[in-house]
Amino acid sequence: MQNIAEEIIEFADRGEAMALLGERDEYIRVLMESFDARFISRGEAVEISGEAAQVEPAAKIMRELQYLYRQGNAITMHEVRYSIGLVKGGKGEALHSLVCCHTHAVYRQVLSYQLVHAAAGVDERSSYDGK
Repeated sequence: MQNIAEEIIEFADRGEAMALLGERDEYIRVLMESFDARFISRGEAVEISGEAAQVEPAAKIMRELQYLYRQGNAITMHEVRYSIGLVKGGKGEALHSLVCCHTHAVYRQVLSYQLVHAAAGVDERSSYDGK
């Protein structure tokens, strides 16, 4: 007997929905290809239904991406695929901390880059003159 589940992820607004579903629903399509579950986008919510073993990890990914977005991070295909890879690789329980660490690592790289250029007296806003 199958264990059927349904999860509804509600978005704060249309902007959040678009950021998490992707342009022309490209992110949700990748999730659909990765999980044998039904995804129905309805305005400012997405409903995920099917076998619990498929629905729960897919919903977890959506919630983690939503968390990432609400922290001010842009959602790209990289974050979507990275999250799917973690879950499919058996690291779903650590998804939240790993996504956060990944985001902080990227932030540290950007900050480090800016500090190095500032210390060298390079103005990032100036154009490259080839000299």
